[in-house]
Amino acid sequence: RYTVCIETTGSGYLDPCQWGYGLVTVDVQAGSSVASHLSVRRGVWLHVEVNDPQGLLDEHEQKRTPAAEMIVGTIGANGSFRPASIKNKSRNKRELVLLVPRGVPSKLLAKSSFYALSDERGAGVADKDRGHKEDILVPVDAKAEDVPVRRFRIVGLH
Repeated sequence: RYTVCIETTGSGYLDPCQWGYGLVTVDVQAGSSVASHLSVRRGVWLHVEVNDPQGLLDEHEQKRTPAAEMIVGTIGANGSFRPASIKNKSRNKRELVLLVPRGVPSKLLAKSSFYALSDERGAGVADKDRGHKEDILVPVDAKAEDVPVRRFRIVGLH
């Protein structure tokens, strides 16, 4: 017995296994073939900016500093984590994108045990073990341009 998932990286379509809809389970017997239908839905791109005025991300990436990591991604309906993809990168900023569903609650997670993360104004440093979690719910009728950019700032090292 298998649950069928589909890898949809970059396509604009959501993986049903991550978001908990339209799951298809098939039973496979030795020597036989199986046919089934799987439905996928289009998602919307959520943009995340990580501002880094001191250039710490770039500095420690070049030095290859052990444990100098930051994770940003979504936690889907089934609890699975999907990391963000880097769209643009510069010395003082990382622009990331995540594909999220419309009308389905999820969470945005930004976490680092190395870098101190805060909101976009530099206030409220996130706990290094738990990170920053933010509820995400894109309305069903939302257009891509209606989805606000989420912003974080690196304010130093933990």
